Amino acid sequence: MRTCRALNLPERVPVIADDHALLLFQSVRELLLNVSKHAKSGEAWIRLATREGELTIEVVDKGIGFDSAAVRDS
Repeated sequence: MRTCRALNLPERVPVIADDHALLLFQSVRELLLNVSKHAKSGEAWIRLATREGELTIEVVDKGIGFDSAAVRDS
C-alpha cells in the first residue's frame, strides 16, 4: 500500500491563480509518481511552505536513492 504519511501546510496558504494551482498539482502528482516508480518507497511526505512571497513544495521519501555522481558524470 502506498501512503502519504504527512502533508504539512503553513497556517496561511496563499491564494494563487488557477493556472498556477494546476501546475503545482501536476508537479506534485508527477513527483509522487516518481517516488512510486523509481524510489520503490511506499511512503512520502509533502511539505508546503511560504516565505517572503515564495511558495516551496518539498516531497521526501525513504526510497532506494541513486548515485548522484553517476548521474552528474553521464
